[in-house]
Amino acid sequence: MIVALDFETTYSVDYSLSKLSTEEYIRDPRFEVIGCSISLNGKPAVWYPQPEVEAALRAVDWTTSSLLAYNTVFDGAILAWKYGIYPALYLDAMGMAKALNKTYNGASLKKVAATTGVGVKGDYVFAAKGKRYADFLPHELVQYGEYCCNDTDLTVKLYRLLSVDFPLSEVQVQDKNLRLFIEPLLTFDVAALKDHRDNVVKEKSEKITEAMRFVGVDMRETSDPMAELHRRLMSNQQFAEVLRGLGVEPPTKLSPATGKETYAFAKTDEAFVGLLQHEDTGVQALVAARLGAKSTIEETRAEAFLSVASRGLWPVQINYYGGHPGRFSGAGGLNSQNLRRGGRLRDAILPPAGHSFVVGDLGAIECRVVNYMAGQDDVIEAFRQYDAGIGQNVYCIMAEKIFGCEVKKTDKEKYTPGKVAELSLGFGGGWEAYKRGIFAQAKLQVQQHEAQRIVDIYRRSHGRVERLWRQGNDVLRALLRGQPFTFGREGLLNGTNPELGIGLPNGLFLQYPELRQQMNAKGEVVFLYTSRGKPKEVRGSILVQNLTEALARIILTDAWLRVAGQLRIVMHQHDELAAVVPHADVQDAMSLMHNAMTWPVSWAPDLPIACEVQSGLTYGEARR
Repeated sequence: MIVALDFETTYSVDYSLSKLSTEEYIRDPRFEVIGCSISLNGKPAVWYPQPEVEAALRAVDWTTSSLLAYNTVFDGAILAWKYGIYPALYLDAMGMAKALNKTYNGASLKKVAATTGVGVKGDYVFAAKGKRYADFLPHELVQYGEYCCNDTDLTVKLYRLLSVDFPLSEVQVQDKNLRLFIEPLLTFDVAALKDHRDNVVKEKSEKITEAMRFVGVDMRETSDPMAELHRRLMSNQQFAEVLRGLGVEPPTKLSPATGKETYAFAKTDEAFVGLLQHEDTGVQALVAARLGAKSTIEETRAEAFLSVASRGLWPVQINYYGGHPGRFSGAGGLNSQNLRRGGRLRDAILPPAGHSFVVGDLGAIECRVVNYMAGQDDVIEAFRQYDAGIGQNVYCIMAEKIFGCEVKKTDKEKYTPGKVAELSLGFGGGWEAYKRGIFAQAKLQVQQHEAQRIVDIYRRSHGRVERLWRQGNDVLRALLRGQPFTFGREGLLNGTNPELGIGLPNGLFLQYPELRQQMNAKGEVVFLYTSRGKPKEVRGSILVQNLTEALARIILTDAWLRVAGQLRIVMHQHDELAAVVPHADVQDAMSLMHNAMTWPVSWAPDLPIACEVQSGLTYGEARR
């Protein structure tokens, strides 16, 4: 049986999901259920005000029932955390709408209902702002109930529409991803978090004091030293000197106005903003000061982890289909998808008592996929040989092409540029993309001419990858005209039904809603599609990147489903799965994880896949 429901809860100006994470909101002492609407097997929803809610929920046999909601991470958590009810399966209409490309004008129920034509969402919820259950008059509860029932009925209609095209494998992925949040297992080492936070604050203070002395801020002469420091650091030259004093070469870019190289210190400069996550928290502090932020990311995250720890276990919130190609994305304010490897925050994440982490990491999966898709067989064969222990490291091969001499993995000055080139240039990026990539991965700066030279070498040695970008433009033209097509190695992907988009191995499609051509400000004719209600440019190389990410994601989720009956996955990132297992089962679990993640891919049986599996008593220890 499918049970669709929607909880209505109290909210106010300072207590709402726009102010708090889902976890904070539900665990807050102010939380209160006003009522809920329930639909059984597609029948019209029935409203149950607060006093009747629990009895209505208990009347359902949840051991054989699936929960359907529009934002199931919210309604499912309420059901579990407040009523102790755990359905046999979790279904989420919003996630389904994302996967089936129905959210290009926005992901809210109101916008998706309008996009799909299933109905019109009401607005009585705005009249309920600031009210608790006791504040509602009888007729107001009736109106709220009608509004709530309409939401549930819309969700049921959406499910009926979307379930026809939603693959069973994705039903399972969605369910397991929701359980990471709804059924949490992880805790934090509070003492380690506090120690880390205090060290970060101390180091920040020391670095800021040094910077104030450097730029001549007299703390005795200003009531707001941080504001004064921010003002003084706005001088590009002075700020660059401060960074160099900390051993950081300032990021640069080409000035749009002059065409000459200049410092990249704007809020929109990726390399600069990336310094907010520099391993030196003092650098973080100075960049935050320049940007006008009062806290560094490391400090904010440590506080956020401590805040969750004060309320209980950590519900790991990860957005299903958070990005256009189908990749997951971080949520809940903690962003488990973007924790710095080797950082202290990872070390503070703990498994349940008596358990260890077992983490499997797919090696260079996107690099393998794009070269395989392109038919760049020399690179694929190099991966295969190296995986078998009889060949040379792929990144060393690239480095040797760049420097014209033998390069060993231990020669970081040459090895790193080769590694970054192989990993970052497969999607059409130019010298600026390479500079960003090598700075992000190794905090290294290269001059424009050297970056351009490396880009040229990559493209000459990866001719089939470059050809794939051009084929990507052909695919976009075919999609625009509604013409069938094949794409990639031996027709790996196809558009036999171009109205649906590019068919993926899991039964979903990569689409570019409202695809059209338009002239840009430079007088170039470009492809545009609609994303979250706004126009977004796409070209052949971006299409290749989107497909690569989509295929790599499918490889990971297939591995997840393969081990799901034997290992409890509690976290995942773009290329890794993290399970918790009893200490005595670690070796068996490591073997299971390795086998699942290196299992031959049915739609690409000769694609070499490598996986590194580690274990540890903390998440950080298992990801050294």
